[in-house]
Amino acid sequence: MPGFKEINREANIIYHSILSKDYNKKMPYFKTENVNKTKKILQEIGSHAGFSSLLDLGCGTGFIIHIAKDLFDKVVGIDITSEMIKQVDLSFKNVSVEMANAECLPFPDRYFNVVTANSFLHHLDSIEEVAKEAHRVLKTKGVFCSLLDPNYYFWEGMKKTPDTNNPIVQREIDVIKKVVEDHKELGISEDILRHSEIWQLRNGGMDLDRVIQVFKSVGFRQVKGRYQWFLGQAGVSEEDEKVIDTYLQESLPYTKRMYKYFSIKALK
Repeated sequence: MPGFKEINREANIIYHSILSKDYNKKMPYFKTENVNKTKKILQEIGSHAGFSSLLDLGCGTGFIIHIAKDLFDKVVGIDITSEMIKQVDLSFKNVSVEMANAECLPFPDRYFNVVTANSFLHHLDSIEEVAKEAHRVLKTKGVFCSLLDPNYYFWEGMKKTPDTNNPIVQREIDVIKKVVEDHKELGISEDILRHSEIWQLRNGGMDLDRVIQVFKSVGFRQVKGRYQWFLGQAGVSEEDEKVIDTYLQESLPYTKRMYKYFSIKALK
């Protein structure tokens, strides 16, 4: 009988193999505003950790790689799904990819300046082993950065919110209510979905404070989290976005239910 970790791994391979066909077109990461935001984050991290090398965990079709290739001397992506990796643009000399498990990285100690994980941690049954490996392969003063993992407080709040005439709120309620049905239309069974989107569907998202504690426990000396993408952010101007986000960030922890995702930055 396969253990839960093996079931989680195989479910992710099946899930992402099916999604790989239209992944770049359907995923919101590839929108211009998201690319620009991520580029700024990588530039900031590189200015502290160095621009020699970056490793992207769960690289998928190459969202982070596509941005990092113009910033870092060497960019490496790893993933367990061959159908995703096949779509990574390898025409650049400083880019390479490997089929590998993030819980057992095929790289020596203190090898990379930066390790990234975009919308990745919530697919794992346990994040501690990945946190340990990220810490191991990072150089001293290297930085780990995860982006776009689901915020427990937002997802649980939306589940408990009744239908409303507010289109912004109702859109998020519908996404949660219809997530299983929408994936069935793509040929992804509910069982596969729940074993791959494990934190989002089984646990209702991830608790930022607990994730921070995991990264501290494996040896990172400084770990900071930031809530991302407040409710309705996509529909406001860049100027209004800054004002609203500043207000919500300054009003934490009372406003953490307003953010859909969070990011982590951990310094070795």
